[in-house]
Amino acid sequence: MKKLQSIVFILTLTMASQTLGSGPMGFVQGSLCSLQNNGPAPGLLVSLVHQYLGRSSPTYTDQYGNFQLFNIPARPEPYLIEVYWGQQLVYRNQIYVHGGVNLGRFCI
Repeated sequence: MKKLQSIVFILTLTMASQTLGSGPMGFVQGSLCSLQNNGPAPGLLVSLVHQYLGRSSPTYTDQYGNFQLFNIPARPEPYLIEVYWGQQLVYRNQIYVHGGVNLGRFCI
């Protein structure tokens, strides 16, 4: 019985620490276009990099150049948004995530 109580206590403590450690989540969205022709930039890899949290799961721009990154922890420190064409970094800029961030349309 004591073993079962210990297991229940550990599971409860683990679940409580995960709940307390999770803060507000946000998203980042935008649309990329090409500087050459002002048209959409499909197939580019977009991710966020945070100095403490590391790199987010990446996403690709769709056929219209749109992208969305979800479940981004809201943090007081800035993120770097990075855009890659293949293995070449084509864009990097600093952004803050305190909820939903719509970067609008920007050309690279």
